[in-house]
Amino acid sequence: MDKYKWIRTSPLPSRKKIVDNLIKYSFLNDSNSGFVVDKATDEVVKARYIEKMTYIDTVEDPYGNKIEQNILSFRSLLFQVFLDNNLIEIVNPDMKIIRGFYGLLSQANEFSIKLEPIQFDPYNWSLCLIEQSKSEYYIEQVDFDSVLIDDSVTVKMSALGKGDVVEECRKILKSAHPPIKRIKLKSRTLKGVFVEVKASGFVSVSSKFTALDYNVVKSISTS
Repeated sequence: MDKYKWIRTSPLPSRKKIVDNLIKYSFLNDSNSGFVVDKATDEVVKARYIEKMTYIDTVEDPYGNKIEQNILSFRSLLFQVFLDNNLIEIVNPDMKIIRGFYGLLSQANEFSIKLEPIQFDPYNWSLCLIEQSKSEYYIEQVDFDSVLIDDSVTVKMSALGKGDVVEECRKILKSAHPPIKRIKLKSRTLKGVFVEVKASGFVSVSSKFTALDYNVVKSISTS
């Protein structure tokens, strides 16, 4: 499964300037964080953001003696800068380093660009996918955020089905717009093909997705 998130940027520097800025903040042996540029063309710049973490782990031996050891680990995310539409795509991000990525990317561009993470309504997004796929996909599962059903009672609900899951849940929750946290859609004909969309703007797709399917998902997410 691959997870994607998209960010709008403005104004976007030239390809050369973007690459130069990322290289200026390269990840080196003595760096705590930085970038690695993997590929740059006239259409897209592909790169990685990496964070290094060191911490002390304490273990106790069978005799009660405490032993300290330094642990070194790394976190990273892949991203692509699409030069033709001022768009950045993050691929399979470690959620713990998103803020650090935003911060260093802004710093590398001398705080001259504006980053706007794209968010959307999961239900409307799902309806668009159903329409564009000519009902190839259907909503299999809906997870709702906490909904107030009484003066002092809230409920979290997850619903499964092949019918109009959202509409049926609206009747139960007595709310025209219950807050949706996540929706999972499945293909009617292709086994193992699914999409998950979250209110936070993340879209996850199954490993069997084709390039055509990906383009549809990207188009809906960034329109």
